[in-house]
Amino acid sequence: MDVPKVYLPSPNQLRAELGLKQRRGHGQCFLDHHRTLDRILDVARISDDMPVIEVGAGPGYLTARIVRRTRQVWAIEVDERFRQVHQEYFVGLEPPVCFLYSDALRLNWAELVGRLGDQPYVVVGNIPYQITSPLIEILLHLDPLPQRSVLLVQYEFAQRLAARPGRRAYGALTVKTALMARIEQVLFVPRRLFQPRPRVDAAAIRIEPRRPPLVEPARLPAVFSLVEACFVQRRKKIINSLLQSGRLGQDRRTILSFLEQAAIDPGRRAETLAIEEFLKLSEVVERSKQTEVNETTYS
Repeated sequence: MDVPKVYLPSPNQLRAELGLKQRRGHGQCFLDHHRTLDRILDVARISDDMPVIEVGAGPGYLTARIVRRTRQVWAIEVDERFRQVHQEYFVGLEPPVCFLYSDALRLNWAELVGRLGDQPYVVVGNIPYQITSPLIEILLHLDPLPQRSVLLVQYEFAQRLAARPGRRAYGALTVKTALMARIEQVLFVPRRLFQPRPRVDAAAIRIEPRRPPLVEPARLPAVFSLVEACFVQRRKKIINSLLQSGRLGQDRRTILSFLEQAAIDPGRRAETLAIEEFLKLSEVVERSKQTEVNETTYS
């Protein structure tokens, strides 16, 4: 196919031309480094004409690279001030980029992915820190799920998501996300590449939903609650965290029994447990509760 090419002025030039003031609440630090933008799309593995949903399009720096790879682009942007940029620089594309001026957290995602039919699709974007966690939660509950998502996020957040057991960054967020998807940090992006320069570095993470998931959707709330309880006092022994949380009651012997059945040393910290160990503990707890229900029913 003919490769459309869109060339945008630099972020500083755009701000000067349009009189735009940065809205930090929207995370408006823009990346206009072509090699880095292309590497982000490389790891997204976009095949010919695969639908792409971009979150946080801004003026369209990543969008301009996406249209070189596919004709099906949906770009979400909350700041309508960029509408005039999109109308000027993305004119004449066929089919046109579908710009959606909406808050990504309030968007009707079911309607959007419904437009794609049964086509595999990917999600990409430069994501403001304050919406990163809720956005990932939305993406992991879509139906159908994206093939993968590649998101540019704060470096510290990327470390938390991709952390391994025993690392300081490993926590409840790591475990809960890993139950639903495989997470990998695929690219480090230094702050100097952004305009204006943010206070922290960034990293691209690749999120690939597990098919099938490790936990059935109906069980997720209970498993998530247990994981959070294990990390109530992350620097303490897991037995103490569970007692402090009250999630499994206040009887120490009962909690010790659960841990023993799951083959977990009560003296360990939650940050040392592998995903499989959290799953085993949740199964032990659920089995115990089901036994109690059965005994009550037949007593």
